[in-house]
Parts: sequence; structure tokens; C-alpha cells
Amino acid sequence: AALLFGLSSRVLVTVCVRPFRAGRCICSAAGGPEPLKVLAPPPRIAATNRFVVLSDLHVKSDTLRTALQALRAAHGAAVARNAGILFCGDFWHARGAIPVHLLHHVLRELETWTQPVIMFPGNHDMVNRVGDEQSLTPLATTLGAENCLLVTKPAVFMNALFVPYLARVEATLKELRSAQSR
Repeated sequence: AALLFGLSSRVLVTVCVRPFRAGRCICSAAGGPEPLKVLAPPPRIAATNRFVVLSDLHVKSDTLRTALQALRAAHGAAVARNAGILFCGDFWHARGAIPVHLLHHVLRELETWTQPVIMFPGNHDMVNRVGDEQSLTPLATTLGAENCLLVTKPAVFMNALFVPYLARVEATLKELRSAQSR
């Protein structure tokens, strides 16, 4: 089973000896332990076994054109490979409010997407430092529940542990290592 974490602006992929299972505890963004949950994604996403990986667009006014080109290229590659798209965080450049003109252009692009998408937020996608709200929600809503899985808390899916950016990274990593060794 693979272990995927969104840490700062990098994604670390490690192969684990044992698959992660529901019921093991890890630290939540709020600081208390929460059991790992097994995600039950829509059938179209669950049936996808190949993904084009995209991360760190850091969309802002002066990167919008390049970001839109990257989105088109990722979707084109996914269509050509009959794959989904795995977005690994830092879609937006600035934490907090999203400028409407940027959101408008991005949503218009995502409305054309036909491939399933899994997204998890990075630190720039958090509306606040606690991480209880993410700026990826409008994107997931536009893509639709049948085509997009937004992972906002650590969870197991396809025998992989998906961990979005969490404010308490050190505690989370310690707990993950402990769960892996059991």
C-alpha cells in the first residue's frame, strides 16, 4: 500500500509493508485523535486505477495563464491515458480569500473536464491556519460529487493513506509511523 502525504509543497510517496486500515488513530487538525476512515468514493472514481498527478499550481494573477495551460495539459493527458487526475495541493497561491476573477477562469476550465479527480489540500489551500475550511471546495463542487473526491482529513482509499496538509505535521507523522509499525 502506498502512503501519500501533502507536506509543504512536496508530495512524498512511500511504499508501506502493510496496508493501512480503518480504526487506527492519527492526530486531527484540531489536535485530538481521530480514527482513520475508509473512503467510499463514487463508483467512477473507485474504478479508476491510473492517475495523472498534478500539484503546486499556485494560481495568482500573474500565473493564471500558465496554470490554465497546466490544467488543460493534465486533463488532456488523463483523457489520452483513460486516467483520473490526482491533485496534491497548493492550487491557490495565497491562503484565505480567492479573487473572484481567478476563481471564474479556473471554474470555467474545470467545467470542461470529463475525467475523475481526487484532490487534497496543501497549506496554501487552507482558508485559515486551523485547516477546517479549504479553498478547493468550489472546485470540487464544480466538478461534481460523481467526478471529484475532495480528501480533507486523513483517510484510506485504494489501500493508500491520503493525508492532506495538516497544521500539526510533526504529530501527524509520529502517529503515522506508529500506526505503520503496528
